[in-house]
Parts: sequence; C-alpha cells; structure tokens
Amino acid sequence: MSAARISSLALAAVALSGAADAAPQPAVTLLGPANGTLVEGPPSFAWRIDAPTNAQTPVTVTHQVATDLAFTEDVTTTSRQCAASSASCWTAFRASRSYLGRHYWRVSLAGAVTTTSATWLFQGVAPRLGPDRQRPHVQAYAGSGTRGRKVVFVARVADDRGEARMQVDLAYRNQLVFRTMTLLKRVRWGVKQRFDSRTALSRSLHPGPYRLCVTAWDRTGNRAKSCARFQVV
Repeated sequence: MSAARISSLALAAVALSGAADAAPQPAVTLLGPANGTLVEGPPSFAWRIDAPTNAQTPVTVTHQVATDLAFTEDVTTTSRQCAASSASCWTAFRASRSYLGRHYWRVSLAGAVTTTSATWLFQGVAPRLGPDRQRPHVQAYAGSGTRGRKVVFVARVADDRGEARMQVDLAYRNQLVFRTMTLLKRVRWGVKQRFDSRTALSRSLHPGPYRLCVTAWDRTGNRAKSCARFQVV
C-alpha cells in the first residue's frame, strides 16, 4: 500500500473520530423562573431539553424543588416518561402550590440519556391580594372613669386583611381632652381592644358625659369610626 493511501486512510480515521467527539451531548437548560428571582404565588417552571433522537428506550424527566442545595430537605419531585424519540416531551408546568422562602430547583434526565441541569434558586413570596376597598369594622363601648385615676377605653375592631391601626379620642363638648394611638397591629372581632390612658385623668376635668370615639385605619388607608358615651365623675 502506498504511503499516500495510508495517509488518506489515517486522515479519514481522524475525521470520523472528530465527528464522533462532536456528537451532541444531552443537556437540560433551565429557562424560568430566572435564577435568583422573586416568585409570587405558585411558580411556572420551564426548561429546554437537547438530547439525541436515536435512543431506543424511554427517557424519564424529573423536576425537583427543595429548600437546600443538596436536595434533601422539603423535596418535591415530579417525573414524566417520554418516548425514546422525543426526550423533550415535557418542558414546562405550573406548580399547584406556593413556595415561601428560598428554594432550589433542577431538572434531570434518566434512561436512554442521562444528565442534570444546573441548579437555580428562587425566593417565594406570598401572593398579593387584590385592591383593598373595604373599611374596618369598629364598635366603641360606653364606659366611665374617675378624675385623678387611670381609665381604660374598650372597643372592637376587625378588618378583612386582619390588621389595623387605631386612634382613641375623648372629647367634652367637642373639645379634645385625651388622645392615644397605636401602630398597625393584628385585630379580630372576637378580641376586644383595650386602651389604657397610661396617666390619670386630670382632676380639673368637668364631670359629666364625654364622647369616646375610636377610629381604625387598615394598611391601605380605609377608615371607619365609632363613638359612644363615656361618663367622667
């Protein structure tokens, strides 16, 4: 065999070897939710699968979510089997639940082809509710107090979002003599709100009927007010 013929065969062998090395390798590319993003409510996952179509056995696609990088804590696993000729038959789904806090996710292939995607993370947050147009519910209770002593004012307050800030006013003939306010706090109708005057009522106050008013605001500014008689002796 001539040297030229041997050289030609050698070059052909090298070319075939290079073609084999260049054969596409299976890969899973995550698409969304984007790495490090905030996710409100149930997330929608999407990924791309690149795999040979000449496999002879089915491929199992597995999606996992966990609270740790090792995928050992609070793991949610969902799998589907794809035909050998269509390893990319499943590339997206919307979760049926919300994930609160930091979570990691990945997708892997097993069977005719085997590979695992990179691991991405997302921060799950509680879904925001729609516009809040409902006012709180307020009921001030009649009461009485003694000049020179501390008093307690009582009311019921509730809100559909469960939080409100409150203001208590005590007035005599439309003249304000006492006011106290709270920060935003949890409220519910079954628990009475009690407001301590903290200091004694002034002895110089006129005895007689006063007007006690309790005003409540929710987080978005909706307001409600209720007033009742308060006797000072």
